[in-house]
This record gives sequence, structure tokens and C-alpha cells, in this order.
Amino acid sequence: MPPGKLIQDLLEQGLVTGLDPRRLSGGRTNLLWLLPNEKGSERVLKLFRATVDNPLFPNECTSECSALISLKGSGLAPDLVAHGSHAGQDWILYDHVPGRASPSDPARVAKALAHVHAQTPWPGLRESAVGSAALREQGQCMLETCAPDDRTRLSHLCPTHAVAPPANRHVIHADPVPSNIVERTRGITFIDWQCPALGDPCEDLAIYLSPAMQWLYTGAILTPEDTRRCLEAYTDRKVVDRYGRIAPWYHWRNAAYCAWQAARAQGDYRTALDLELAALDAAR
Repeated sequence: MPPGKLIQDLLEQGLVTGLDPRRLSGGRTNLLWLLPNEKGSERVLKLFRATVDNPLFPNECTSECSALISLKGSGLAPDLVAHGSHAGQDWILYDHVPGRASPSDPARVAKALAHVHAQTPWPGLRESAVGSAALREQGQCMLETCAPDDRTRLSHLCPTHAVAPPANRHVIHADPVPSNIVERTRGITFIDWQCPALGDPCEDLAIYLSPAMQWLYTGAILTPEDTRRCLEAYTDRKVVDRYGRIAPWYHWRNAAYCAWQAARAQGDYRTALDLELAALDAAR
């Protein structure tokens, strides 16, 4: 249950209308509840957990607030209602987006990601790693605290071809895993905007297409046909061509992240690591 005092404060401010929160599943980091609102609509209360710094997916309430405010009216993000802090924990309240999580059509996701990447950047966006040299450095930093066998294995599998950073950075969601994608009748909405960035659009494609991330959130991986349909539907062919060159680097970096999580007793990341390495081998 969410903190009773926080719920009472939201009630007194008229931001919610009921005392019957329903816990939402899907998130691996923060806590979420669905709360009733007037006229039968619902709102999501998200309570940010204090977590160990994540080398790939920062967990910043201020970043999510900025994203929801900047993307208001685009359909790409929920509408922010309120935010604050309770007992040292940040929280946000946003309008619930009805629809189906983990949409089955990769083409629709690709078109929505292209829409994200076309958005005007807003102040305060962090910069993500771009280009093969930065991805190598990011992966190596994660491997420093991994099990020796994983460190040795991944060091040997590191790609060697160079891919320069893109000429321009774009707004990216940076965490478009299946549970963060909601399919509505009129389009796709992304949730969990706690780590947006200015970066390479290929990163969003790499996270969405990642067999590790697909398996962790759905228990299955995308088929080669799914991947083909996704890349064919993405509207910028230069980005797709670039993805073809840099995909091995993202598979390797994602594998390093899985090893980093496995080193922290997250057992399901062991299978995810093997799946990502298989994709790396195929991408070579």
C-alpha cells in the first residue's frame, strides 16, 4: 500500500477521489498504484525507490517530470498531474493511459519511436553514450564489477569495428522496454520517462529490439521477422542504416549490463545475458 498520509494529502487536494489504490505490476524499480479519479478516470501514483546508481537506466523523478511537461499534448507521454516528496521519497501523479502494455506490432512501436526522436529537446536532458568508443567505455566500466568469468568472456567478445557518433543528437526515451509501451487505439504512448536523454536514436531501437529486455519483460524474444518489420517501419532510413552498423556494439553493451545485474544477485539476468550474446554472435 502507498503511504496513507500521502494518499490523504492527494484526497484533500482533490487530485484523487478514492482510498482504494490498486498495485500495478511491470516496473522493476519503482512502485506504482492506480487510484480512482472523478468521472470514472484513473491516475497513477509512482513512488520512486532509492536505488543504487544504475549505469544504464538512471532513475530520476525530476527527469520524468520535465519529460511529461515537455511532451504534453504529443500523445507520447502521460499527462503529469502533480509531483512532490514524501518521507524522503519522490513521487509523481499522472493520468492513467488505458491500453495494452507490450504491443504486439513492432511497426507501430518503430513509428512512435521516430516521433519521439523528432521532438524538440528540453533543458536539462542528460547526454547518453553515442558511438562505438563511448559504448566500449560504458561497457568496460560495468564489467569492472562483474564476475571474473563474465568479465573475461565479454572482453573477448567486444566488437572491434569503429562507428562514429551521429552528426546530431536527438531526444530518446532510453528505456523503451515492453512494459513501458502502451498501445492505444490512436497510437503508442511511452511511460516511465525517468531516464530520457539526448542521444542516438539507435539506442532506443537497440533497447526495444534487445532479446534480453524482451525476455525479461515478456518471457519471449522478437522474431527476425519482427525485427525486420520494426526497422522497415522506422521513418528515417539513415538511422536504420546506422543501426545496421552499430547493432553489435549495443548487443555487447546490453550484455555487459546483464552481467552487471547478474553480479548483483539478479538471477534472471543470467538467461538474459546468454540471449543477448546469441544476438551479438548473429549480428557479427
